[in-house]
Amino acid sequence: MRFPPRAAALVAIAALTTTLAACGSGSGSGSGSAETTALTVGIVGLTTDAPLYLADQKGWFAEQGLTVDISTGGGAAAIIPSLVNGERQVGTGNLISVLKANTQGLPLQAIAGQNNSASSLEDTAHITSAVVVPADSPITTEADLKGRTIAVNSLNGLGDLTIKATLERDGVDPSGLKFVEMQFPDMSAAVSAGRIDAAWLVEPYMTAGLDAGLRPVLYNFEGPALDFPIGVYFATRQFVSENPETVRTFRTVIDRATDYAKANPDETRAVVASYTKIPPATLQKMALPNYSPTLDKDKVALLGELMVRYGVVDRTPDLDGTMGPVYQR
Repeated sequence: MRFPPRAAALVAIAALTTTLAACGSGSGSGSGSAETTALTVGIVGLTTDAPLYLADQKGWFAEQGLTVDISTGGGAAAIIPSLVNGERQVGTGNLISVLKANTQGLPLQAIAGQNNSASSLEDTAHITSAVVVPADSPITTEADLKGRTIAVNSLNGLGDLTIKATLERDGVDPSGLKFVEMQFPDMSAAVSAGRIDAAWLVEPYMTAGLDAGLRPVLYNFEGPALDFPIGVYFATRQFVSENPETVRTFRTVIDRATDYAKANPDETRAVVASYTKIPPATLQKMALPNYSPTLDKDKVALLGELMVRYGVVDRTPDLDGTMGPVYQR
């Protein structure tokens, strides 16, 4: 049976509660049971996942005794329940989804960093997100977005939060914005046809949209802060507790691959081509993520503040408990 995202989250909470209760105090790494070395990693299947594929194709996981199966399917809303029911052991996604899940009773923990926003506004090679409008749109400045309808892939998520934060930083009241939920592949056509005023696009859809004649009016990932934390690898805290050495090994390998991906953009584009259907012309032009194995603690704290300010959560999430393992060391 297929559940809608909210129902799936509730089912996952109930399942995890039952699992934890069944395990009792005897669970964890002290129980004497052997750690698993076979991991299924749930991914979205975008450019952010390139380090995982690099590590797998180069045999780095196998060298450390791990078997990794990469499983594509949905965003974090779909991946999180699959971690709870044991279908997958590791997931990838944005920090907001992980922190929201924790406030809903799902104890997740970041185990490795994935990517941050660009380190400067001049770092165009790593600016992977923009709010775009048609070339002939009367919207020419950030202020012109006030009261407009903007498509995002998920309501109360990374897109609308960073858009609101960027506008507010620049003195534009974001309270009148209207956000509608739409899948990234459908956004360019919708904004070009005038069904929405603007769309939030990420790569590779951003480059494809610009090639189709759309133009950017706002770079929202860099709005709250440069090097703003975006993505992580995560697992349930129960899995981390029961498999500490496996988790440490996974992080060692993925950190190596993350640094490698950033230092070798041509090879990274080639591996992206192996698991996506991005046209070669777009692949060569698009910006790559600012891959990073660590997160800045102060910027994670800023994210927590913004989540409360814009009503994404009703209380500050457990930031250190969730993201602490991948803070800058």
